[in-house]
Amino acid sequence: MHEEINNNEEQETKHSHNNIAAWVIPLVAVLIVAAAVYLGVKSPKISFNLFPTATSTPLPPTATFTPTPPPTSTPLPTETPLPTPTPYPPSAFQVEDVGDIVPAIPGIAESAVILNDDLNVLSNPDFSNPQWVPSSDIGLDVQILEPYHATFGNAAAAWVMDTSLQPGLYELYILDTLYSSGGSLDFTVALGNQVLEPIIGQPKVNYKSSYTTPPQSFDLWHSLGIYNIDQPGILSITTSWMNRDEYSVVAIDRALIAKLPESTGALLNMLPRTQQTYIMDNLAATITARDTLYKREDLPAWGDEFQFLVNPTSAAQVIWDFPERIPVDQYEIFAWIPGVNGSAQVSYTFFVEGSTLGIDPVSIQQQVPPTGEWVSLGVWKIPEVYGESVAVSLQMDIPEGTIGEVAIDAVAIVKSP
Repeated sequence: MHEEINNNEEQETKHSHNNIAAWVIPLVAVLIVAAAVYLGVKSPKISFNLFPTATSTPLPPTATFTPTPPPTSTPLPTETPLPTPTPYPPSAFQVEDVGDIVPAIPGIAESAVILNDDLNVLSNPDFSNPQWVPSSDIGLDVQILEPYHATFGNAAAAWVMDTSLQPGLYELYILDTLYSSGGSLDFTVALGNQVLEPIIGQPKVNYKSSYTTPPQSFDLWHSLGIYNIDQPGILSITTSWMNRDEYSVVAIDRALIAKLPESTGALLNMLPRTQQTYIMDNLAATITARDTLYKREDLPAWGDEFQFLVNPTSAAQVIWDFPERIPVDQYEIFAWIPGVNGSAQVSYTFFVEGSTLGIDPVSIQQQVPPTGEWVSLGVWKIPEVYGESVAVSLQMDIPEGTIGEVAIDAVAIVKSP
């Protein structure tokens, strides 16, 4: 019996120990896991050693939150100054007053440069060569105020600017001396090494002389055309020729570079585009009128000004006698009419070598938009019987008792297809 009691006690003791182990062992396991987790959090290296499991695919990094600073006042943007264009130095040969130029410029000019033979011309052979005759030695009993050089021999000459021109439109001229010039010459206009073509006109001069009809009676400026200068560069005008005879002596004198008003381009763009265009301003026209002539500069006009009559009581006449002979061809004629008040009725007559070609005067009303307009006067075909070139003129007749303002401005002769 005593043995049974002991056996029972051993079984109860084992059972008690088993019960303690049943809850102690899990508790210790939990404590170990908790400690491992704690150490893993504190040390990634330890965590890696403790849990060497496969690494999961990393997710894309998320944006790191950056605290927004308190708003500050943003200064207003200041205007960035534009670079100031480098000014072009003025030419040493700039004319102070274009009104003092002799002979007078046949076209318009807001400023001008004159290149003279003794200062601005390079010649081959040089002017010291015996083939050149200075004007003081030509043997005429006349006083020549502006000296020049003349020759019968073959040679070349170049008028060269001393500085770049301001960008803009320029009309170039060559002087036709009263003495010692005749025949014709072709010219080349260049900006640096780039040859320029004229917008209108042509770089060719048919010189007048005592042998031409009508004979030359004073020095003349011949236009080489209007050119667009749009970049820096030294402008040059060159020409060359072979041996000449007594009717075609070459006289080298002055070249003139006339800057045109900025408005010129806009008016040119309103005409048909062809180099064979000839424009003559009212300032170069002959005006016969008893009534007072007024001038205006506040409306679009050729050269930024025009003349006009107000309710003329007497008949008036305006004649544009073109200084250059034009090639025999077909031409359309235009008159620039500024936006004057009224709708005056006037008539135009076109003359070729003094003949009307049997065509009656063309009557128009000067009624145009305020911005002005080139008004077509019609198309004329010059007969080939006249030869290669002709002298032309245009005449405007204003009747007496006309009501309103009568504008007098530029006229244009444009080659027609």
